[in-house]
Amino acid sequence: MFKRFFGGASKTLLIQQMGSADNRLALKAVEMLRSHGWFRDGSLRGIRLEGANLHGAALAMADLEGAQFVQVNLGRAYLGKTILRKAQLHRTMLADANLREIILSGADLHESDLQRAYLAQARLDGARLTDADLRGTNFWQADLRGASLRGARMAGALLFETRFDVRTVLPDGEQWSPQRDLGQFIDPQHPQFVD
Repeated sequence: MFKRFFGGASKTLLIQQMGSADNRLALKAVEMLRSHGWFRDGSLRGIRLEGANLHGAALAMADLEGAQFVQVNLGRAYLGKTILRKAQLHRTMLADANLREIILSGADLHESDLQRAYLAQARLDGARLTDADLRGTNFWQADLRGASLRGARMAGALLFETRFDVRTVLPDGEQWSPQRDLGQFIDPQHPQFVD
């Protein structure tokens, strides 16, 4: 069936199918795009996907700079070393996704679900994570300089060796400083815990 459906599919058609709510169809389109070399050549820059079901997709090393994802399901997806610089990821599901070394510099993840996501060594400098669900997320060695975490839920997040600067806005709306106790955002047992 897929051979007949995808046999001579054009790049444009495959990108449209990647945006499908049918997970099987979307994943097959991703495979075909990768096999044609259209992941890294700029073909996917600025694409717009709304309501796509890319649950479990293997999007590692794709160049999706400036992409617009609205309510896209990327749960359990693998996006290691993917470029999503300046992307719009509004209300996107990224729970349990592997985002190791992803580039999300200047990206907008407003109201996205990143519960238990693996963001080790991720570049989130200048990213907007306002009202995002970051509970249990692993930010080991992530760059959060200049990121906005205002209103983000961070209970159980791992912030080991994470980089912040004075432009980083914490969940309570205050700017980060070396004196801030981040335990109030990640540890539910903290006397001043903010959820």
